[in-house]
Amino acid sequence: AMSPQGRVMPISVGGRMEKSLRKSFVPESWKSKWLIGLFFISLPLVPNLAWSAQPTVRIAQAVDALAFLPIYVARANGYFNDEGITLELIIVQGGGPDLQALIAGSVDFDATSTGGLLRTFSGGIELLGIHNVVGKCIIDLIIRQETAKRLGITPAMPVQEKLRRIKGTIVGASRVGSLSYQIAYFLAKEAGLEQGKDVTILGVGGGDSALAALKTGRIDIMSFAPPFPQVALKDGDAVSLVANSKGEYPKLNSFLQNVLLTRPDYAKKNPDMVRRILRAMVRGNRWVAENDAKEVAKVVSKFFKNTPADVLLNTVEAIKPAVVPDGRLTLDGLKGVEEVYRANGIIKKPVPWDRLVTNEFLP
Repeated sequence: AMSPQGRVMPISVGGRMEKSLRKSFVPESWKSKWLIGLFFISLPLVPNLAWSAQPTVRIAQAVDALAFLPIYVARANGYFNDEGITLELIIVQGGGPDLQALIAGSVDFDATSTGGLLRTFSGGIELLGIHNVVGKCIIDLIIRQETAKRLGITPAMPVQEKLRRIKGTIVGASRVGSLSYQIAYFLAKEAGLEQGKDVTILGVGGGDSALAALKTGRIDIMSFAPPFPQVALKDGDAVSLVANSKGEYPKLNSFLQNVLLTRPDYAKKNPDMVRRILRAMVRGNRWVAENDAKEVAKVVSKFFKNTPADVLLNTVEAIKPAVVPDGRLTLDGLKGVEEVYRANGIIKKPVPWDRLVTNEFLP
């Protein structure tokens, strides 16, 4: 859902982007389609007659979802405006185009998954992580009621036993290669199951498409971030398989899911701007951590007008514990992501975290 205060217009991309796309790590299918989901949103957060004198900063965001809760709070509460910044937000439909926009210089910051940082590194490009947006895994897996009954899976069963029983099922993630896909792939592998042989993991699109596929039986299991698993559970269409948002799978308890990225050269040339952006972001983190979930849900509800109030509250309650108040990046959380992407075959060489992330710009 777009901010009700914003306006949408296409973003123009020059030769620099085209050159970057030709040389990038992004699959061919992304290169021809990424503009479809790319939106340019100008966000007048608080009326201010001095806007013309304020610098404009472009930030990309991988998806329009509450997995980036502190950013919605910072927007709603006017924290970027407080820093003298006019925010222009680009929202894409899944990670990939956002990273390309950052690499090409079309944006200077990108809120995305830590896995995106690892994918660019594996492709030979080093970006810089500067802020912890969501510091734990919140990708939940749920299973259709009918499939659970057939396989003898109950909510009270130990999670490893539940996973061992999903052989022969079809799992729906947002798209092949996405974070939701990687988590499902990892958990299946942990249970000794092979993708394409023992289980089938498919890309089914957005959360609404996944819910429809689950309801009609086209998929047995859904791997998604809140609020979509919570919606299916509330409607009685599914039971929980792995509740990562509640820390149910120990190996994913240290998993720094979402980060804010910039280019190393931009950070070096514009340290003051980076600090101003991060002051606004960290205020968002702290406000989420310090306030009741009901108040947080109320503040961000204007961005999610089509989401029922009870589902929005449940989503905020699921994500709130994952928001680190000071926004600091932790090595344990980063290594947790590395473990998943290494197990899945995405990362094969040592990861120089000291070059890829820093806390030096945080307040």
